[in-house]
Amino acid sequence: MKQTSLIRLRVCLLAALPTLAFSEALEDQTAKTITGTWKVSTNLYVGGETGGNSMIITNGGRVTSKSYSCLGHEDEADNNLAVITGKGSLWESRGMRVGYRGKKNTLKILNGGAFRGDRYYSSVGYHIGGDQNAALVDGSGSLWQSGFLVVGHYGHSNRLEVTNGGKVDCSFSLYIGRRGDASFNTVLVDGDQSQIKIDRRLCLGCEWDSDLGAEDLGGPGNTLSVQRGGAVFVDNNIYSHCGSTIDLGLKSKVNTTKKYDQSSDSTLAFTCSTALDESGQLIAKGGLSLSGTLIVRASDEFTPRENYSVQLLRTDGAIQGKFNDVILPVPPAENMWDTSQLYSNGILRLSGPAATTSGQFTNLTPEQASKYRRFHTTDHRELRAQLIEFYKDANQVELEFMDGSRQRRGLSSFIESDQAIILEWHSVYSLLTRKRLRASVKEIKHDEVNYSGELIDWAPMFPALKYRQGWKTTDSGSTYNNVLYEVLVENRSGEPLQNVKIEYCIYHQTSVSEKRYTTNYRERNTDARGKFTEQYPPRMLQHTTTGSFIIPMLADRRKQANYTGVLRIVKRATECRSFHNPTGYNGTRLIRKLRGKLLGIRCRLSIPTASGNLAMIEFADPRTLLETTEWVAPN
Repeated sequence: MKQTSLIRLRVCLLAALPTLAFSEALEDQTAKTITGTWKVSTNLYVGGETGGNSMIITNGGRVTSKSYSCLGHEDEADNNLAVITGKGSLWESRGMRVGYRGKKNTLKILNGGAFRGDRYYSSVGYHIGGDQNAALVDGSGSLWQSGFLVVGHYGHSNRLEVTNGGKVDCSFSLYIGRRGDASFNTVLVDGDQSQIKIDRRLCLGCEWDSDLGAEDLGGPGNTLSVQRGGAVFVDNNIYSHCGSTIDLGLKSKVNTTKKYDQSSDSTLAFTCSTALDESGQLIAKGGLSLSGTLIVRASDEFTPRENYSVQLLRTDGAIQGKFNDVILPVPPAENMWDTSQLYSNGILRLSGPAATTSGQFTNLTPEQASKYRRFHTTDHRELRAQLIEFYKDANQVELEFMDGSRQRRGLSSFIESDQAIILEWHSVYSLLTRKRLRASVKEIKHDEVNYSGELIDWAPMFPALKYRQGWKTTDSGSTYNNVLYEVLVENRSGEPLQNVKIEYCIYHQTSVSEKRYTTNYRERNTDARGKFTEQYPPRMLQHTTTGSFIIPMLADRRKQANYTGVLRIVKRATECRSFHNPTGYNGTRLIRKLRGKLLGIRCRLSIPTASGNLAMIEFADPRTLLETTEWVAPN
């Protein structure tokens, strides 16, 4: 019995590790140099279960593995190294895993060396735990040829660098941060003639499904960085999703024959230069779908002049959507950025001072007028913009103009009165944060209370309705809900606040639907409800309940709760019936249904400033706030 148990145990061990059992592996800190030919009929591992192993292929050496090759297969297989260096040095295999489960494993392809993956799957950082692995393809003639190539399948902080004329050729797709929250993985293409060629899709933070399209399965922070003349060529769509970044430096291009798609949390960045042909550029012949953030940086030697323009985006198709945020470099004095052509032909332009006094701000809505104010500079220019941020350390102000463009300017470039407003805005903005001043509101529901309704005179509402002698009108009563809001303010500013004013506006409505039936007394036994003859369309009655209160002194580290007045919402309505005439004449029954609905509450908190202005923030119950609802000031 003991011998039988032992045989079964050995079988289980072999079944658990099939890839290691039938593989060639360098283990226990083995260092191997190949200058001739080494053929492996199975998998080849540089570190299957252990770390610190290395293999160098040099001087035209050739290694061939009929199955897969891997650096760092298991969890403890860390810090393994493989180098393919020199023209004619070659490693051939079905595919390469740089860090399957292991960490900090490195593949280097240098000085004309090559790895050929025979159109199969390769990766840098494959499984969960396969983190901080790296692959370097450096030098003219150096090549990594693969089918699918993934940098961060499940792992994070993995890196592929293609530099100094190196090339990567993917006969299928390239994924950067594919699935399982794979995050902060990076592909760098740096230097003239350095390039990646992809025959299918480029996906950042997602993977492609033929039925579902781009599935956002990856994590944030995945990056494609193309610098100093590097290039990426894609023969299908590019997807930048899940907080990913594509960064194009000087003389660098990303080129796709089809479409570019960017999600709302992702970023596209460019570096622009005085020489137009040196700025980074995205070329998407099939069109662009834009969202998220655009960042434009100036190169160190960038000295733009009036009427300078640069084409960041090129396409033969349509440009759909817009960037949610556009961050631009500080323009020289007397100039400002013009983004009016960005979404038509991808051009960013630097215009002169005339653009700041054009008529584009003459017809502002009240909401726009409250956001965009007139700033005056020391050189007698007027800017219509809203404050976004004040950078205290740099003494700079960030403004946003009505076309969505942004600009940073030194505080000293504004006149003294505007400087005072900016500084006061900064102090107020610093105060009105959740860390320093918290304000919230919530609805408190009470038990339903029944109230008897009043008699309703229907005749003025429906003059065609004739009341006959001897009829009576009764009211069956109404059901209301009592609603009360609690407003809570908490001071964590470090000092007491005086005369904190709270204003509130509660929005509610009543839906009125009316139906009229006729009943023939003689047919009552066969048709008690009668015949439906007419229905009036429902009417919506809008209501507001407003009020305010003042907190004379709110000490630091104190909370204070206040309550709005009681609001009664009609939930079930009155029903008015007319009794039939005993003589047999036709009677009429009218049913009026009321449905109360609470839309929400909007609150405003105001604090007087030292200059006599009011600092105000607005908040609402988290359940609902209709942006189109007009604020009704309390009486």
